[in-house]
Amino acid sequence: MKLTAQYDCIIFDCDGVIFDSNRPKVAAMRSVLEECGYSQTEVSNCIDFFQNNFGTPRQVQIDNFFDRFIRDMPQHENQRKAEVFEKYSTACHGIFEQAELSPGIIDLLTAFSGDKYVASGSVQTELREIIRARNLDHYFKRVYGSPTAKAEIVASILRDTPYQKSVLIGDARADYEAATANTIDFIYFKPFSMVQESMMQLAEQEKFQVIDDFRALLD
Repeated sequence: MKLTAQYDCIIFDCDGVIFDSNRPKVAAMRSVLEECGYSQTEVSNCIDFFQNNFGTPRQVQIDNFFDRFIRDMPQHENQRKAEVFEKYSTACHGIFEQAELSPGIIDLLTAFSGDKYVASGSVQTELREIIRARNLDHYFKRVYGSPTAKAEIVASILRDTPYQKSVLIGDARADYEAATANTIDFIYFKPFSMVQESMMQLAEQEKFQVIDDFRALLD
């Protein structure tokens, strides 16, 4: 399917889609949790959950860590959550500054004449800063991130604009669910996904397109 001929709006996830940043982010989260003194069992459980739930807002991920895997003193929980959040956010800024762009992304951003958006689980203020610093902001009509959930972001984009046909390009189940919740198409960008096996099974079941290079979508 040639994307530029079929859609007037593309919504991009960020991590693992615009940037090759998933694996560095996993490594950063592991380092932060270890630095904060959590046990190897707690760290391993958190990281397994983290890898399988990319695309979820950062604060939600950390809340889930504490709810599911970390047995902390209740009176210190908010402070400990804030510590993990701040350390991880600092690490993410450095990762975004150095991350490679995905294969063919600039070709697609340049060729596609319709509106383009970013809808990410990364913190919105941080994300906008990085997109601007990497000289990518002129490609996108808007850049959105957490704390707003991705499905809500997509809904707000579609609600405010008269698009005939839109597509979300992502690398995780959260992206697919945000697309289906808003009855738009979904394309799976595979190379840097942390959940390739489950997403390929889902692609076979739901019949959405899978790509390894954005140039595959050009006319």
